[in-house]
Amino acid sequence: MRYATFISALMHVGFLAVGFIVAPFLTVPEVEYRPVIPLELISEAEFAEILSVQADQRSQEVAEDPAPQQPDPEPSQPEPEPAPKAPQVAISSLQDIVALCDKNRDPLMKANIRQYVLLVSI
Repeated sequence: MRYATFISALMHVGFLAVGFIVAPFLTVPEVEYRPVIPLELISEAEFAEILSVQADQRSQEVAEDPAPQQPDPEPSQPEPEPAPKAPQVAISSLQDIVALCDKNRDPLMKANIRQYVLLVSI
């Protein structure tokens, strides 16, 4: 037992030593340097000068001087119809709630009500 522990410790130290000796010789691939391409940013005003479509420039000039417009009269909005109310269900016991869950196809709620809800009287 003592010899096995000694040999295991010696092997661990040996593997660590080999790792430290070999690690510097492992090469990492060189990262290729790519030169940065300079870009020239232009403002919106400069862009308008070099715009190739002259019709767009004219339409913008016309749109800048519109005639004063009178506000449109507000159309009368029809009153929204009231939403239909949910049907009222009379509940007088816990069994009615369970039956309602069964009717609405909610088995998880039905199981939770049966398992966790306890009625108490005050």
